[in-house]
Amino acid sequence: MDGAMRNAIQIVFPDTRHRFCSWHIHKHLVEHVPAMRETDGEFCKNYKKWFYTRQIHDSELKWKELVEKYKINENGWLAKMWEVRSHWVPAYFRDTFTAGMTSSGRSESINAFFDGYVNMNTTLKEFIDQYDRALEFRRKAESEEDFRSKTTKAVLISRFKLEEEASKCYTRTMFDRFQVEFRDSLDCWHEKTDKNGNTTEYIIGLSVEEKWKWCKVLYNDSEEGVKATCKCTKFEIEGILCKHILRIMTKKQLSRIPERYILNRWTIVARFVLGGGVSLGEEDSN
Repeated sequence: MDGAMRNAIQIVFPDTRHRFCSWHIHKHLVEHVPAMRETDGEFCKNYKKWFYTRQIHDSELKWKELVEKYKINENGWLAKMWEVRSHWVPAYFRDTFTAGMTSSGRSESINAFFDGYVNMNTTLKEFIDQYDRALEFRRKAESEEDFRSKTTKAVLISRFKLEEEASKCYTRTMFDRFQVEFRDSLDCWHEKTDKNGNTTEYIIGLSVEEKWKWCKVLYNDSEEGVKATCKCTKFEIEGILCKHILRIMTKKQLSRIPERYILNRWTIVARFVLGGGVSLGEEDSN
C-alpha cells in the first residue's frame, strides 16, 4: 500500500493490476476498527458478507448498508480504504488472474528459499555459486517427491471410486490438496435451484455455513462430456476442483474425474511426458 510504490507501478507497469496484501489490510483493520476485534460480533459478520460478495454491484450495495447501519465516518480509516477498494476487495479482481495469491506471502517464501545460502554480504560471484547450490537442493527434493509419488500408495478416506482414481493420477502433493477438498465435499449440502436443458444449477456449501456463503455450481452432462463451473476461488482462480463441484460429481456417481479438469503438470507422469504440454496417452491416463 506504499504510496511511492503505487505511483511507480502505475508508471513502470501501466498495464498491470496492483493488488494490496490482504493479510496486512486485515491486520490494520483490527487495529483501526475496534468492532472487528469481536470476531463473533454483528459488525464482523456483516463486514464479511460485504467483503466476500462476488459482484461489484452487490458489493457497492452492501457497502451502503454498512455505512448507513454503523454510521461509518467518511474521514475514518475504513472509508479511506473504500476509496482504494479496486486494489484489495475480491469482487474487483474476478476478471484478473492472480494465481490464487492475495498476500505477499509468495514473495516472502522465495526469500525464505535462499535463507542459509545468501545474505547482505554475499558477493556477486558467491551468489552465483550459492544459487546453483540452492537449485541443486530443490531438484533433489523434487526427485524425492517424484519417487514418493510413484512408489507409495495414498491413504484413502472413503470408498468412492472418484477418490481412488484421483490417487492413481495425481502426484502425492497434488492428491493431498485434492483430498482436502474431497473431505470437505462430504460435509456439503446442496439444493437444486434451476434447470435449463442439460444444465442444472445448484447452490452448495458446508452444512455448518450460512447460506450466503454457499457457491453456485452449473452442471452440464451432455454428449461432449461432463462440464461443471463454480465461482469459488479454488476452482475459478487456482484451477483446483473445489468441494462444491466434487459434491456434485459424487452425487452424480462419477467414477473418475473428467479429463478436462486434469492438468498434465499435476500428474505422476508429468516429468516423463516430452514437452510437458503433450496430452497423456490412453495408457498413461489410466
